[in-house]
Amino acid sequence: MYSIFMSIKEADDTTTVSKVLTYLGITFTFQLLGLITVLIYSEYFNKSATFAQSFLFRSSDSSPVAPGFHVPQPFGNHFFGDYLWIYSEIKTNGLGGYFGASQLYLLVATKLPYYFSLIGLFITSLLVLYLAARLLLRELGFNAQLALLTVGILCTQPVLLAIDRGQIHLLLFALLLLGLTLAIKEGGDKTLGAVLIAVAISIKLTPVFFLLLFVRKAQWKELKVGLISLAGFLLLPIAYLHSGIGAWKYVLGLSKTNKNLSQIYSSPEYFTGNLAYNSSFKLLAYQFSQMNSGLGNVGNFMFEHYFLFAGFLSIFFCWLITRKSVTQFESVLLMAIASSLLIPIASGYTLMVFILPIVVVILDADFIFTRLNIIYCCFIGIVLMPKQIAIGFGAFEDFSITLGGILNPSLCLLVIVFITGKYFFLAKETSPKIHKFWIRKSNF
Repeated sequence: MYSIFMSIKEADDTTTVSKVLTYLGITFTFQLLGLITVLIYSEYFNKSATFAQSFLFRSSDSSPVAPGFHVPQPFGNHFFGDYLWIYSEIKTNGLGGYFGASQLYLLVATKLPYYFSLIGLFITSLLVLYLAARLLLRELGFNAQLALLTVGILCTQPVLLAIDRGQIHLLLFALLLLGLTLAIKEGGDKTLGAVLIAVAISIKLTPVFFLLLFVRKAQWKELKVGLISLAGFLLLPIAYLHSGIGAWKYVLGLSKTNKNLSQIYSSPEYFTGNLAYNSSFKLLAYQFSQMNSGLGNVGNFMFEHYFLFAGFLSIFFCWLITRKSVTQFESVLLMAIASSLLIPIASGYTLMVFILPIVVVILDADFIFTRLNIIYCCFIGIVLMPKQIAIGFGAFEDFSITLGGILNPSLCLLVIVFITGKYFFLAKETSPKIHKFWIRKSNF
């Protein structure tokens, strides 16, 4: 089975233009399909919500803010709530936000009025994204770079959701894209790429798997630079103690301002009350746990001991990503899966890291659109497409089980199993040759 997927070529043209057009043709088709499906769902089945509410989950997004913080006027009925939350916490008491580079950014950004600060986040992220697009398609000119930036990145539903929420994850993704481009591009500044990847990791820690790119390539100098940079960006905010240590206390749930919120967000009630906004492996375990069967018992065990399961899976990811017979495209795809779906609640915006394999499509001279790689691109298109549709086409509620909540982790699990099976298949196919080689060598 694996040999069929790997041997048949669907396209011989490996020019940059053909690669970009083929990739965007596949993924953007799924974007349009998702838009049409969600539009039909919102018009005929989910009449309690508008298309915009169905597409971005929520239209009104007021968030809890720190006591004493003056809430700004909404933009329409919109607050870009995720950014409002961390902005208000840091503005009032120096607590809040995420780790590392986000603290350094917010140290400056919170000096500005709220909406100027938010615009600064969007402009900074957009500039970094454009720099990445320019490096990826330098020889094709501005029009091609703009097409990649808009069609391939900005028009995807996870990115639009991050903008809708004012999520600093947008900056994290932009830094990852630029860092990965520099690290993979022939003649690129790999040291700078390692630093940028470390900066992105320092914001939320979840993309730490992307440092394994340097392990795969045995680029130990760049790995060392990345690890030192990561440690530096995590510790640097402590230089201004009020915000630096406050950020660690905030994220770990030790500060008074967020202790109650931390307890709420880690509670089973919060998890089951927000099923519609989740795509994690924990959600898949929860789905299995509802079955009255042996599979239900397995799912319940995984759900109850999820951090143990996630830890084991993280180790397995590290092992599989660094295997030489796993292609670079597959390894980046695995990094995206691990970085987004291992966390207990994987919101829609976390899925934007599934855009990152396009770097390999464009820059890897060995990448061609085999049947298998076309299937992988279809998988990416499905993950990125809008599909927040309640199962059974009922009204969309916070506790609804959605099509995306089932498809995303299930397909990711299938991809992991397939790549693992392919690895062992190749190992089995090559082992007799290696055995014969050692026999011949021992005869000399």
